[in-house]
Amino acid sequence: NACEVINNGVSYRDEIEHNKALTSSPTVSGRVQSSGAALSLPVGISSVRLSIGVYEITSTVGWGINANGYVATAVSTESAGGIKVERVTQSSSTTFSVILTNTSGSLSDGAFNFTSTRMS
Repeated sequence: NACEVINNGVSYRDEIEHNKALTSSPTVSGRVQSSGAALSLPVGISSVRLSIGVYEITSTVGWGINANGYVATAVSTESAGGIKVERVTQSSSTTFSVILTNTSGSLSDGAFNFTSTRMS
């Protein structure tokens, strides 16, 4: 399995400098406890549990220029109980929600990791 890397003359730094909308790292990740409290979050990012199985992650800088300007993903870190990430909903440029369910499909609390990547 060979892989060829083709240098197009544009570096990662060039891309960052050309996109003036980027005011922070284009990819951010964090860890959230089942209570909604931060386990590990970068400065300017907060988390809160809104209700059973529903969490909101907010950035003071913004994830992208609008709700379609970034891609947010999450994965459950619960080893027992069949807790899974049902969906991630990007509601605005600064906020996305993570919805967790159990094996029966009912909303359920759980810890999770997330990543958000700025697209524009």
